[in-house]
Amino acid sequence: MSSGSEVDGSEVGVNVFVGTGVIGKYFFGFCVTVGSGAEARAGNVCVGTLAGIWRGKGVEVDFPVQAMIKPQTIKVRINRRFIKAKYSGGKLINDEILCYTRTMAYHGLLHKYGTLLDLPSHTRIVSLLEGNTPLIKADNLSHQLGGGFELFIKYEGLNPTGSFKDRGMTAAVSEALGRGAMTVICASTGNTAASAAAYAARAGMNSIVLIPQGKVAAGKLAGAIAYGAQVIQIDGSFDDALTMVVEITNKHPICLVNSINPYRIEGQKTSAFEICEVLDSAPDWLCLPVGNAGNITSYWAGFKQYNQMKSTGLPQVLGVQAAGAAPLVSGHPVENPETVATAIRIGKPARGEQALQAAEESKGRIIAATDAQILNMQKTLAKLEGIWVEPASAAGLAGLAIEITNGTLNPNGKRVVAICTGHGLKDPEIITKDMQKPSIVPPKLEALEEVILG
Repeated sequence: MSSGSEVDGSEVGVNVFVGTGVIGKYFFGFCVTVGSGAEARAGNVCVGTLAGIWRGKGVEVDFPVQAMIKPQTIKVRINRRFIKAKYSGGKLINDEILCYTRTMAYHGLLHKYGTLLDLPSHTRIVSLLEGNTPLIKADNLSHQLGGGFELFIKYEGLNPTGSFKDRGMTAAVSEALGRGAMTVICASTGNTAASAAAYAARAGMNSIVLIPQGKVAAGKLAGAIAYGAQVIQIDGSFDDALTMVVEITNKHPICLVNSINPYRIEGQKTSAFEICEVLDSAPDWLCLPVGNAGNITSYWAGFKQYNQMKSTGLPQVLGVQAAGAAPLVSGHPVENPETVATAIRIGKPARGEQALQAAEESKGRIIAATDAQILNMQKTLAKLEGIWVEPASAAGLAGLAIEITNGTLNPNGKRVVAICTGHGLKDPEIITKDMQKPSIVPPKLEALEEVILG
């Protein structure tokens, strides 16, 4: 725990979770019974600054922070924004409290995990404060799937550009900027395009994105355009676009930032670190969509690395492809992949072999889910948990439901994490195209009552 001198003399706000308090890196607060000699009492939230302490409704106490809490009397375990604290030595006489902190101390993935990533020394950090996404407990969905297990959603749609791609892009663009690159390029089904364009803009670089004609969701294409990318449509598939991107970067000084760029994998494996930090271990099962296979590759690399450092264990990995774009399931490339899950509409995954290796090493597997199963899970997740994801993001959960129903995965007593890779606003048309038009009523209470109450 840091001492009060690190608060920097400014008042700091504290969010208190379930009526308890917080102990953070740059501030402290608590709502517990304090030992003899302290002025605070149970039920008062105290927030510390260099000048002193404000208690309750703002009454200033005239003794310093250090007199209230002594670091040597507190054992603290920090899990990202969640902090568990046990008190000893007779100073604070609560057994244990679980707290949520809000602090501006976070500076992005490379700042937090840079020493764990294989990045060259010339790297210049380009960040939009990506990562640090929530791991949300999904009890309602767990019950829907039969219950008896813990289910968590790693909601990657809350990254800056709305998808997990930002994790890898901060690393890839930071490396490119550091070595003097002026332009980045990628082939994309949408999410990579938006992310590459945003980070290039942040770095003052140019960006070019190649997309398959008519195969990219409007929300994703709009992002790439808004961030200033040069968008070029290819009369072909994503795989054709990726081939062209590789060819042009081999011939001209343009930096490729697709997941075949090794620094993308370095950035994306940080999500595995975050999961282990929150849960204090790896989950028993990890379920996630598989498209170009960079994400499954990076998660497995991240869990292995963290296990070597912290002995957190390894998950079994369930990768899920869309049935119309499932080359790793069928065992051969798909020349014309088709699925509503546009983010994983890929017939020749660039890291396919590594994905299969991850599944095998983890004693997991890669399966396929139909479009109907994916869309049903997308709607179920939104209605049961209030989490709206784009169709591809629901593939991992759809696969989990398939496995449980078939009796090929018994989740009883297990801890399962599903990776939801992109926000629902990435592809809203999948919902809006079939929705009923809202009712129109005159601005009268009687009319509203008739519609609502019948």
